[in-house]
Amino acid sequence: MATFERRVSELYESYRETRPAFAQVVRAIYDENELAFRNHLRDMDNADATLAVSRIFDILIHDYYFFPLQSCFLPYVIKHHAAEFSADELDEMQSQAESHLDIYEVLRVTPGQGLQVRSLVSGAEFYLADINASNALQIWDLFLGRLYDYSRQTLATGPMLRFAPEQKAEILRRLLQEYESFCQKNKETPYPVFARKQWRIFFDIERHFMKAAQNRQIVTAYGPLQPCDVIFKVVDLESLLARLDTIEGLEAGEHEIRPARKNKNQQLIQHRYAWFEKGAFLQLLAPLRHPDYQPGFIAEAHKSTGAIQDPSVRLLGELHADTELLHIQVHSVELAQFAQDYFSRQLADSVRFKRINKIPIEEIMREDKKHMHNLDGDASPRPSELVALESEQSRLHYKALLDKPVPNLGGLTPRQAAEDPQNHAILREWLRGLENWEAKKRARGAGWYPVREMLEELNLPPSFLLDD
Repeated sequence: MATFERRVSELYESYRETRPAFAQVVRAIYDENELAFRNHLRDMDNADATLAVSRIFDILIHDYYFFPLQSCFLPYVIKHHAAEFSADELDEMQSQAESHLDIYEVLRVTPGQGLQVRSLVSGAEFYLADINASNALQIWDLFLGRLYDYSRQTLATGPMLRFAPEQKAEILRRLLQEYESFCQKNKETPYPVFARKQWRIFFDIERHFMKAAQNRQIVTAYGPLQPCDVIFKVVDLESLLARLDTIEGLEAGEHEIRPARKNKNQQLIQHRYAWFEKGAFLQLLAPLRHPDYQPGFIAEAHKSTGAIQDPSVRLLGELHADTELLHIQVHSVELAQFAQDYFSRQLADSVRFKRINKIPIEEIMREDKKHMHNLDGDASPRPSELVALESEQSRLHYKALLDKPVPNLGGLTPRQAAEDPQNHAILREWLRGLENWEAKKRARGAGWYPVREMLEELNLPPSFLLDD
């Protein structure tokens, strides 16, 4: 927080003319009235509540035009309360007063220092000196934020909202449409002026994706999306692990150390497996496959086990086993019921079935939304030997990947897509998504696909991913 921000907030609270604006900004950001918003605040934890309020005040301080003051609030403070601030503070306040919200794409990350970003609409590039953002955002992430120049640096103020790389085309389409419409009504307008005046459009875009996620029924290969946790009590861990190792389609991933459920002072080793649709599972699961499922987006794909995934093979779920419980996490009720029956038979007396828990999709969305706003980073260290092994495995694996059909490339192999310039756009987006995903794994200390080496193998320059 800049040194002047607390004093500016105190001044804001002292002006009666500013009070009606709060409800209007609540409506613009959250699409609800002030009473409903305050009721929701009471249900949030402190961090979420602070974040929700800070988003509102970011707009009120920087962008909202107060007709009684004939000004936005920060320029008004600079003009009428300059004596209460130092010269350096006034310089930074002026920079912030000229700032605007925008959506940026991350081009390069220097962890612990900053990141190179590019405005989706204007194409302007900046080096953002922000430690927290550099530790949390990954290459090709998109984020909504407020940047400003001060003391020969580009800094950020206010909350940031993360968007997924695959949302780029829709975000850009909506922003350009709004900008062109605004220019037709107001003659040619510089983009920063449009972004300052039309700040509501950014929150409309956010709500568009949130509501689309809430309203769309995502169909997985095995029925409607419904995350489930199939739980077994572990009777004999050694026997269980031995049996799991014989099942084709299960690949061991990274282990985790976690507290015991009953005695938090006791540490347990959690054994993790990725469950792939291959081997006998191809035939066993054939009757359950949903006829309306279209390959390309694998809704049920977990990516936290550390196992190396071939994109041409569907990931069915994850298994987590320790001395207390075996959890099998999948994304449909049908697959959960299959898992209960199949693993009860295969694991025999090493486990005992307990129950199937349905995980509310709203709960997952709340966690995802919280993660989008959390730019503090959360990487935990892992043994360097394990990281080195996983990275070497991925380097051995990626050449084979280049010659396997990929659904997102229309069934082409990456090598085939690289040979025809007409396919470069879809190949670029696929590689960007892969690099973004792998950057997140790398930040957690897991192994990753060497995307830059894949470019060399495909005879494509490093700049290929930057082109549009």
